[in-house]
Amino acid sequence: MTILNNPFFSGFSITINELKVALVYMNAFKAIDEYGVDESKDTRRALKQLFEEHAVVIGDMNSTPFAIQKELTTYGLVRQMQRFPTYLFPAHNLQGAADIPCFDNAIWDSSRVMNLVAKPLVTLPLKITHNPRDLIKKLGLVSDHIPIEVSIEGKTAITFNVADPLLWSQYYPSAGQGFELTLEAEEIRQQKIFNILKGYADDYDVIFLQEVPAVLAETIKHAYPNAEVIDMQSSVELEHPSKLVLLDNSNKNKDPRINEAVRH
Repeated sequence: MTILNNPFFSGFSITINELKVALVYMNAFKAIDEYGVDESKDTRRALKQLFEEHAVVIGDMNSTPFAIQKELTTYGLVRQMQRFPTYLFPAHNLQGAADIPCFDNAIWDSSRVMNLVAKPLVTLPLKITHNPRDLIKKLGLVSDHIPIEVSIEGKTAITFNVADPLLWSQYYPSAGQGFELTLEAEEIRQQKIFNILKGYADDYDVIFLQEVPAVLAETIKHAYPNAEVIDMQSSVELEHPSKLVLLDNSNKNKDPRINEAVRH
């Protein structure tokens, strides 16, 4: 396992059945959209290297399959990816029906990967006419993203952006839409996420969590002492940065403390 940490994406590089797999929280595609051509040179260089070196790239891309494919084509790279709705974006007063975007994805090189299937564990509508964040409460979700299951050559992985609304709503108020922004409600939400994680640990070979609240990351580390926990690059300058958490077959052995509740 190698830590991937630069201004454009952060995460882990692992090997699954001799395939190099990157598990990342991605800012690069979003940055390219916001920067000019000259400002994007370093970003594009890092992206090209990431996708050339890894047969599979998994995580929250913060971009749609169309935009991703368009960018990768400029590098001469042909990659496969899924297209299903995964992210409930904040939006009031929608004019007509809007697409729910596919931000959470598995992107793979079919010349190196013979068998990969990705599927959402929660089915979201393709289009919506009201604030998508309303579905968090309606569907009983714990995040504005849904978990994605990825089967790679017989091994299974989960990628899940679990959201950190108390942190990010301080800087981007819309990030809190759909969540109850109280300590009590957040404690309950984090306990639900932790319970979900315990189930995943029994069923999946690799678990990759993004935007993990610092307190929840501490609880996970307490229960799984060998879990890999790093700061998300986009939040490292904040007082309590969101975390990225990796559990796989090498570090997810249960600890007796796993049944302890999330503590604030």
